Amino acid sequence: MIRLNGIATFVQVAEAGSISEAARRLRLSKSVVSERLGELERSLGTVLLHRTTRRLSLTEDGIAFLERAARIAREVEDAAAEI
Repeated sequence: MIRLNGIATFVQVAEAGSISEAARRLRLSKSVVSERLGELERSLGTVLLHRTTRRLSLTEDGIAFLERAARIAREVEDAAAEI
């Protein structure tokens, strides 16, 4: 099952360009962010990010998923703000 927090975490990592910066923005530990990303990738059955010790980049699937994931995250934020 795909979890919303995994989608939101993926969007933050993609926008921040790093797991460390996304963790700071989300006020989570780097290990929690990595765990959420791994869970999302397992749920989708694909790798979304190429990770090295110095660089992070989106895979082809990650690029394709990011647009919809960002839209989903925005929609949820907007819905919550309306309530």
